[in-house]
Amino acid sequence: MKTNGRDSYYTSDAFAEVLTSFIDFTKVQTVADVCVGGGNLLIAAQKRKEGLLCFGTDISSNVIGKLSTEHPDWILGTCDFLDGESRNKSILNGRNFDLMLLNPPFTCKGSVINVVFYKGKEFHVSTSMSFLVNVLPYINPDGAIFAIMPISTIYSQKDQKIWSELYKKFCIVVHRESEHELFGACAPNVVIISIRRGKTKGPLFILPQLHVPMEIEVVRGTKNMHYMAQRPGGIQLIHTTSLQQNMIVEDLHVSSDVLRVKGPGVLIPRVGLPRKDKICIMPSCKMCAISDCIILLRTKTASESKQLKLLILNDWNNFCALYKGTGAKYVTIERVK
Repeated sequence: MKTNGRDSYYTSDAFAEVLTSFIDFTKVQTVADVCVGGGNLLIAAQKRKEGLLCFGTDISSNVIGKLSTEHPDWILGTCDFLDGESRNKSILNGRNFDLMLLNPPFTCKGSVINVVFYKGKEFHVSTSMSFLVNVLPYINPDGAIFAIMPISTIYSQKDQKIWSELYKKFCIVVHRESEHELFGACAPNVVIISIRRGKTKGPLFILPQLHVPMEIEVVRGTKNMHYMAQRPGGIQLIHTTSLQQNMIVEDLHVSSDVLRVKGPGVLIPRVGLPRKDKICIMPSCKMCAISDCIILLRTKTASESKQLKLLILNDWNNFCALYKGTGAKYVTIERVK
């Protein structure tokens, strides 16, 4: 689907088949897609069960016109789904469905914040989450939503407040995490989730656990590289480019009035694909500034920092699993803690 200022990357035939493979169609008679786009999700549903009554909306009249010709048995109409007035005037108004299929726009350019209302409360959420929340009123009491969502929706802080509310009324399940799934020219990291009435008994995801037999202080850098000028002779700045071959390279210096941190501890990158050669020990004698792309795991002693580094490297798969992201991967302070 394409909406004002949002992306228009449609679900592939193959991934539509993957999503519908998780659905029990036994009691499904009506199915709807509010971001119908190329129609592949509805097509995949019809392959799973004959006789489904299919509904679809899209903001583009051209998309709806094309689908109306190709699928005259579908009930279709234009709708800007994030606009309440448009929804009320659309074919969706007054209807509920056994199954809602959803692949919403992912784009959140400039960290766009969308406002949604749930149970009388206002929430600030991502673009994809705003679609999901607005779909909820359209499912039958025993119906379900199956959605393709950007992985950041599950792991980022932006949507955690609304998830916490939804857990109380809905059973939410993550069926699959998929990395670099192709949507046209894009290859985001996505999840397939289902939502039905009930209660979520546990978190949507289980974070990997690294057993660390020591007390650690987690410190995130505060210096944004976009707003810093280099100052030859100033204090050393540690950025991701400074972590090379498990050593700290003195390649950047900034004004001496910046906030400084001191070891001992272990430096890890906050953003980007984690690499073993970027896990570096920060000595207790070293006083530096660290960029906001770096996290310092500060220990009490130098020997503990060496032990911590080995623990991370020896449990590398679990450590890497902490890094998530729809595009570039990253780790948060909360996940590290």
